[in-house]
Parts: sequence; structure tokens; C-alpha cells
Amino acid sequence: MKFNLGKSYLLIEQGIISLLNFGLIFILSRIVSPVIFKEFFLGYSIVIMISLIASNFANQPLQVFLKKGEGNIMDYISKAILLNILTVLFISILCFLVVYFNYTFLLNDLIFIIILGLLVSIYDLIRRISFVYFTNSFLGNALSSSLIIISVLGISAWLYFFGVITPNSVYIALIIGYLLGVFLILFLKRDFIFYHSKFSKSNTKNVLFLNVLKKHYNYARWLVIGIFFFWFYTQGLYFLGEKYIDIEDFNAVRISQNLVGVLSILFLTFENYMLTKVADVFHIEKHKGVALFVKNTFKKVAFKFIISLICISILILYSYKLYYSNNPFYSEKIIYLYYFFAYQLIFGLSRIFAVALKAINGTKYFFYNHCFTAVITLIISWLFIEEYNSGHTLALILLLSILIFSTGLFLSYKREIAKNI
Repeated sequence: MKFNLGKSYLLIEQGIISLLNFGLIFILSRIVSPVIFKEFFLGYSIVIMISLIASNFANQPLQVFLKKGEGNIMDYISKAILLNILTVLFISILCFLVVYFNYTFLLNDLIFIIILGLLVSIYDLIRRISFVYFTNSFLGNALSSSLIIISVLGISAWLYFFGVITPNSVYIALIIGYLLGVFLILFLKRDFIFYHSKFSKSNTKNVLFLNVLKKHYNYARWLVIGIFFFWFYTQGLYFLGEKYIDIEDFNAVRISQNLVGVLSILFLTFENYMLTKVADVFHIEKHKGVALFVKNTFKKVAFKFIISLICISILILYSYKLYYSNNPFYSEKIIYLYYFFAYQLIFGLSRIFAVALKAINGTKYFFYNHCFTAVITLIISWLFIEEYNSGHTLALILLLSILIFSTGLFLSYKREIAKNI
């Protein structure tokens, strides 16, 4: 598969958004107090949960079912946006109850967290449409992502200069950035929007919202339920750990996970791009074609992936040492990076099997494996975090969780293929 300029824009665009998320944590760890830093990234973990659930319920099915030249696509897209909004509202009510009774220090931030979660999921929807309709033209995505990061960093710099950096102010900067990014990409794709709004609507019937809801529910119900369990063993563990682990040690684990998380830029780009490809293979050649495609793809990318992982890991280690050279505590915690290098190795190798299961509608396996992993992680956390209350314990539990999930995902893929060939 030749990697052309259009696909390079896709990598750039994914890289910009990922660097914004990871870089924000990295920068804030230096310029705010440990208490404010902890409050922000716990709140941002809720943003991740809201956007993940909304995106999995509304956007990922859209990417799978949306086909060029089929039906009234603008009406379908509008229904997906409505699904996003309704899903965010429902999740927000649950978040409010949990925060109100357990984490009251996040109450003042909650409205900004909810709005940001909605905007992130809407932006994800627009990006997924690009994977279907603009496969070789991701320049607009790259430009809008650049505008988001420039806006957020510009506003944050202004806030820092005037000494008003708070979790609320950072959320507002992110909200403004994502709004500008959404408006820009809509402006750049205005011809596409105008054409399909005018001609598709006049030639085809509107899609009933209940039909869209049913279609997405049948596809994504396992993903959506499972994604909560996924959030628990990747982000929710911090809500358990914050009660027992020293605040600086606690923050050091999060910083390390976030910094090494830059590696997921490659994996998420791969996953988003390959989902449409594998779905097309399944549509024509069914399970046998998917099995062959996965085998050939794994052979092609595994070596490149490992080499890329090693090179980027060396760069991350050097950057960490340099950045925290004046902070004895964080510089001594560089060992946490190694936990998360292993974490990303396991996560990256499992992506092709995750894509294959989604493409063949084996989404129930995500639920089973997320649920199993979350239960085992909860038991281990309950047994060890309070007694061995250190960053090493938290990092090891996070590493173990991704190992359990990825192993289960691979076994589920093998089972589904063997059953249908």
C-alpha cells in the first residue's frame, strides 16, 4: 500500500490532536501546582469517557455503514449528531451523580467537561466521514486540527501570562479551540455539504431517527457498554488511586502514561484508516478474506511497528530527562516510562485484531473482554493499591490490564474466524 501525500495529512492530523491531548498534560505538570494538575487530569478523564461513549455509539457505526452514493447521507449524518447529543446528555446525568456524591471538587468544572466532551465527539464524527468520502484528501482535517492546537496553546499562554491558569480556564480554551476547528472544517467542506444537502435530499427519503437508533444500537451496544469498562481500567483507576497514593507520585504515573501515549498516534491512525478497508473486505470476501487480510497486514507492519516504537521510545526518554532535569522528584520516576513502553507495545500489536473484530461485527467480544479485564483489575486494585500505595503499584496494574484485554481480544478474533471458515 503506497503511502501518498493524502495519507500523510491523515497522520499529521491525528498527530496534532494526540499531541494536543498529551502535550497539555505535559506542559501543565510544569506550570501549575500538583493539586490543580491532579484536578485537571481527573476532569479530563471524564471528557475522555464522554467522548469515547458518544463516538462509539454514534460515529463508529456511521463510518461502517456510510457508503458512497447510498441514500440521503446528510440526513443520516444529522441523525448521528442528534445521537451524539442525546448520548452526552445521558452520560452527563450519570457523571453528575457520581461527582456529586464522591468527587465534589470537580463539580465547578462539570459543565465545561460536558461541553468539551460533546465537541470532541462531534469533531470525531466529522473526521470519520472524511475516512469514507475524502480518503485521499485529509488536508482540511490537518488544517482544522492545526487551528485547534494553535488556539488552545495561544489562549493557554495568554492565561499563564496573566496568572489565571485554572482547570476551568483550560477547559474553556479547549472548547474555543474545538469550536474553531469544527467551523473551519465545515467551511472547507462546504461544497460537499451543499451538494448533498440539495441533491440527495430531493432524490431520497429521509431516514427515520428510530431506524438509525436501532441500527447503531444493534452494532454498538456491546462497544458502548464495554467502553465504560475500558475507561475504568485505563482512566478510572486514577480515581481509586488518588485516595491512597502520594499526590506527586500519583501525578508522575499520569505524566508517564500521557507522554508515552504519544505512540498511540500511530496506532489510532492505523485503526481509523484500516476500519473502512477491512469492512470493505468483509463485505465482499467475508471471514476468509478478513483472515487473509489480517495475516498479510500483520506481517507487513509488525517489524515497522517495533522499530518505530524503539526509535520513539529513545526520543521520549531523552525528552523526559531534559524536561524534568530541574525537578528531582519527577526525574527519579523515569522508570514509570518503561512500564508504559511495554503497555504501548502490547496495545499496538493488538490493533489489527481489534479492527478485524469491529469490521465483522464481532463487537460483543469487546464487551466480554472489557468486562473481564475491568473485574480482574478492580479485584487486584482493591487488594493492592491501599496496602502498596505507590506509583509502581498503579503503573503495574495498568500494564497488567492491557495485557489481559489484548490477550482476550486475540483469542476472540481467532475463535470468530475459526467458527466461520
